[in-house]
Amino acid sequence: FALYPPKLYFNCIPFKYENEKIEIIITQELIDNYDVALYLMRHNDIEGTLTIDSNDVLTFVGFTFISGKKITLEVEVNLKNKK
Repeated sequence: FALYPPKLYFNCIPFKYENEKIEIIITQELIDNYDVALYLMRHNDIEGTLTIDSNDVLTFVGFTFISGKKITLEVEVNLKNKK
């Protein structure tokens, strides 16, 4: 169990808006240079694809390692409804 809810964060990542969406491939190189991780009792590196479409839906599909096990991450958030 966790003392705090997990937090997935992407801070100050450079991006381009093309074809009515933002798509960023999160790689180890990007992680080394920018503040990107999943916090779940500790900061865990993540890799995958972050997309924000023209409807302001953020999607992340990728993976992390928790306690040495590879865990698939799939997150979808409607940014218009976020308060």
